[in-house]
Amino acid sequence: DGLLQAFCIRWNPCLGIKVKRSRPEEMRFLSHDQVRTLANTITPFFRLGILVAAYCGPRSQEIWSLRVRDFDADMCTLKIETVETDDDDEGLDENSLPKTGVYRSVQIPDALITELTTWIGDKELGTNDLLFHSREGRPVNHNNFYKRHYKPALVKAELDPQTRFHDLRHTCAALYFDRGASGEEVRQILGHS
Repeated sequence: DGLLQAFCIRWNPCLGIKVKRSRPEEMRFLSHDQVRTLANTITPFFRLGILVAAYCGPRSQEIWSLRVRDFDADMCTLKIETVETDDDDEGLDENSLPKTGVYRSVQIPDALITELTTWIGDKELGTNDLLFHSREGRPVNHNNFYKRHYKPALVKAELDPQTRFHDLRHTCAALYFDRGASGEEVRQILGHS
């Protein structure tokens, strides 16, 4: 009993300490031309992933966990499994793919339907295969993708090097608002609660 009391703290040592709040990072938005420039500059293997991110708005974890079965060419939709965490730089592995069971359906622009269909055929992907994967066929590690492909592509494309992958979601929202979508429609597209 006396030993337990020796290890007990009688008051919170953090009381009275004020922690500075971090400033939220500035949102950046790309134009259609900038999205196309980035997509055409990045390693060709990831070109289509950039377009889907900017025009359909999935989070990084959501895009890298998409399966071929989530793409419906006839309905022009992409079924995205909602991830509860923020867009971060964590990589995915086979054991960390999101499994929330909550899906949202997103309209795919007509121009991407043909590209996705061709991509699936050219890569000979099966229904349960990842839609976007590493060259080795494994889940994309977002940290590696970000450092090796995304950031260098921003520089090469002469875009703001501070543009995060998550800003492609912001771009998607802005493009929907620009076409007259309501806040509720954009909320559902992006999977916000």
